[in-house]
Amino acid sequence: YGPAKTAQIMTNAGAKIIFGRTGDRDDLIFWSTLCGDRDEPVWTTDAHGTARSRTVRSVPVMAPAQIASLPEGRVLVIRGGINPVLG
Repeated sequence: YGPAKTAQIMTNAGAKIIFGRTGDRDDLIFWSTLCGDRDEPVWTTDAHGTARSRTVRSVPVMAPAQIASLPEGRVLVIRGGINPVLG
């Protein structure tokens, strides 16, 4: 179909089902971006172990490597209006 028609199909698809085992870097980054980010707490401690602080960092809900290595029989489902789901 070519890039333009493929993009049009992907944009209009209500749900996307992604199987693992792909090695295409651009595709993996695309799917990871569609899944969004989440906040993850990070705790740090000083060298003496007396002071402790908590910060938050933003990490992908599904990193490209996680999508690429989905186990056989598992899929990633992305649908508008709901969080990504492993099925």
